[in-house]
Order: sequence, then C-alpha cells, then structure tokens
Amino acid sequence: MAVTSTLVEQLVHLLRTCRSGPIEVIGDDNLAESLGRCLPERVVRASTTSPAAVVIDASGSPERIREALRRLDNLGTLVLACGVVGGIITNLYTDLHLRGLTIVAVPSQRDPS
Repeated sequence: MAVTSTLVEQLVHLLRTCRSGPIEVIGDDNLAESLGRCLPERVVRASTTSPAAVVIDASGSPERIREALRRLDNLGTLVLACGVVGGIITNLYTDLHLRGLTIVAVPSQRDPS
C-alpha cells in the first residue's frame, strides 16, 4: 500500500475524532511511522497486554482484521485503510454490537487519471 500525504491527513483527522487511547497500525510500517510523527502520544506498536482504542488495518488480510477486532477495547474503532482481500466471517452481535465497536473504511487513494 502506498502511503500518501492525503491518506495520512485523512487518518489524522479521523483519529482526532475517535476516543482517546492507544492507536495500533497493522500491515504497513511506513504508515505507522507517518502517523507516529503526527500523533506521537497515541500511536504505539502492537501490544498483547493492553487493548487499543483504535486499530488501523493496512493489510487487507481477513485473519489480521479478525485479530484487530480482538485487540480492540470495548467502544473501540477499527479503521480499514485498504481493501479487504476475501471475506471476514464474524458474529456481528457478539463481536461488534455488544462491544460497541465502530468500523470505518477510508476511501481508496487511487489516482483519478
């Protein structure tokens, strides 16, 4: 995934509207570094001990997205920063609704030409 300044700007704007707490980025180290420079107090590397307020998936992998859902704290936000390859099977009631999770998809950054 190409990290563009537009994508970083969109994500920073979105993240400022999300609840406070740690932000994890999975699937793209360049994106994690760019966001870390903009929001150094919030962007962290994945941790297995404490849940994240926001997880940004830049992998498109169904397995990594399911893991991201498990990593989120209740009332957390999952941001899909790229297309998803294949289907994601999850229980919408127990995995999303009961925990109050939000899923946000960032529009594609394709060149309009």
